[in-house]
Amino acid sequence: MPAPDAKSLDHPEEARFFLHHGSVAIATLDSGTVGCVTCEPGWRWSTDVGALSGASLCRVNHLGYDLHNLRRIDQIVVSRPTRR
Repeated sequence: MPAPDAKSLDHPEEARFFLHHGSVAIATLDSGTVGCVTCEPGWRWSTDVGALSGASLCRVNHLGYDLHNLRRIDQIVVSRPTRR
């Protein structure tokens, strides 16, 4: 059995900064990508991320934990064809 991946987000491989209110630290593992998002007061996807990306909705699938119970997350689920 292979050893699990381990990386620290204290020294991320990539850091992205939102337009006004926050940032995300990103680490890439063999099994996927992990990010730690910091949202400052006043953060809104539409103005802090959407304005940078030019998109009206986020198209990325997320599995998230809100450690401080401060956010409402509206997840839009897009169905995909299943494999047979």
